[in-house]
Order: sequence, then C-alpha cells, then structure tokens
Amino acid sequence: MPDPSDRLPPRDATLTGPVSAPVTIAWDTWGVPHVRAQARRDLYFGLGYATAQEHLWRLEYCRRQARGTLA
Repeated sequence: MPDPSDRLPPRDATLTGPVSAPVTIAWDTWGVPHVRAQARRDLYFGLGYATAQEHLWRLEYCRRQARGTLA
C-alpha cells in the first residue's frame, strides 16, 4: 500500500528563480506555508510558488474536465 505522503509535493528543495536573495518556505504542522524573504518582490515570488505547488491538482482537474476525460 503506497504511503499517502508520497503524493504530497516536495517540501524541501533548492530552487532557482528571479530572486535577489534566498527565500525560505516552511510548512507548519497544518500544511500552512510561511514565506520569509528580504525583499517584497522575493516574498511574492515565494508566495506564488507555494500557492502553485498546492493547487497543481486543481489545474489537472480542470484540464481533464475540459477534455472530457474526468473519470
């Protein structure tokens, strides 16, 4: 039987992107992301990344619904 945590997005990774300083995203016990950055622009980038990571399933759901392959 597969472990349910295998289906979760990775919580520890090193990413590269258009940021001027390191951005830290830490998830608490309830799965709420806490984004820390030195610049506001970097903070928004980290927030966007965390949001996209959590809602990727919705994009896949909408794609399948639009194609008529949702089963």
